Amino acid sequence: MTTTPGTRPQALLLARNDKWHKEIETTLAIEYVVPWLEGAGIDVHATSDLNVWTRRGLEGYRLFMPWLMPQRGGTDAKLGAVPAEDVKTEEAEATAEFVARGGGVFGFHGASIVPHVGPYRAYANLFGVTFQGHPKYHEFEVRLTRPDHPITRGLSDFRTSDELYKHEVWGEGIEALAEAEWEGQNYPMAFTRRLGKGALYYLALGHDRATWDHPAFKQLVVNGARWLLDQTS
Repeated sequence: MTTTPGTRPQALLLARNDKWHKEIETTLAIEYVVPWLEGAGIDVHATSDLNVWTRRGLEGYRLFMPWLMPQRGGTDAKLGAVPAEDVKTEEAEATAEFVARGGGVFGFHGASIVPHVGPYRAYANLFGVTFQGHPKYHEFEVRLTRPDHPITRGLSDFRTSDELYKHEVWGEGIEALAEAEWEGQNYPMAFTRRLGKGALYYLALGHDRATWDHPAFKQLVVNGARWLLDQTS
């Protein structure tokens, strides 16, 4: 999974629209994240094709960056009607193996939402959190809990408009870098976790342009990708 001298690290960005996010594939991937990371020396292959999410499909990449977690069709108590997707349990197992071998997973926003945990247990175990929903889209403050970390260094607390994701944290070794408060409780907005030979970085922000246009968001994306590359082989 290492790169030879003179080559740029390779990242696979799986950016897929759903009924709640209509600009992920075109706006987020093409206008924002791809040029940011290309400018940082990382080659990014952006796709919405779920067929690349396999053991073979992840070969040759240092980073795997899922923006949204594809869900099985049905009804979920928190999410309501979940659109049907042609997904396989291999996705969860392939992602876990990718990290265990030394890869980095950078999960954005809805990548942590796994309503049907059974077939995706290996994937959910990587994140070590359970999505509990979010209040109505609004402006809130993001407070840094680790301003000395390489991902957040140089940043200050900031305000943004987004969906404030609430997660129950149960995994060991999760290090929260930033958090936001809702009804007296703090929830992680960005956290890291080292797993096997690899590592995970999760950024809960990113519903729409209000956050994407924020300079702090760009830094959290670029520095997060760089940190993952430093932690992985």
